[in-house]
Parts: sequence; C-alpha cells; structure tokens
Amino acid sequence: MRIPEMPPGKHQFGFTLAELLVTLFVFTLLASALGIAANSMLSNNRMVNTGNQLINDLNAMRGTALNRRPGHHHVCRQSQR
Repeated sequence: MRIPEMPPGKHQFGFTLAELLVTLFVFTLLASALGIAANSMLSNNRMVNTGNQLINDLNAMRGTALNRRPGHHHVCRQSQR
C-alpha cells in the first residue's frame, strides 16, 4: 500500500493517534500522582490540626482550673528523664 505524497507547498497539521494516546497516558499518570500526593498532604494536615487543637484545649482547661481556685496553686518541678 502506498501513501500518497503531498504536493509541494501543502502541509498536514495535527497529531497522530499514537501521539495523542501517549500524551493522554502521561497526563493521566501525572494527574494520579498529584492526586495521591494531595490526599497524603491533606491527611497529614488533619493530624497536625487535631494535635494542635488538643494542646490548645488542654491549655484552656488548665487556665480555667487555675482561675477557679485562686491561691491553691502548686508548682511542681519538671521531672528529668
């Protein structure tokens, strides 16, 4: 089977099916990698936020407990490990 040649001065523009499929494959691969990375980052962010909220709540409870009983504060030395 012979492919007809283009006359001089005429150009074909566009992409072959193979080029389009390879481009689509690479784009899908990059998009899935980005999705996995974003999901991991969001999960880590949630854990850090939860830890920070716990620390803030404990500090608020400690402050409330100290304010409710003025004059009954005991300071303990921090244990050394």
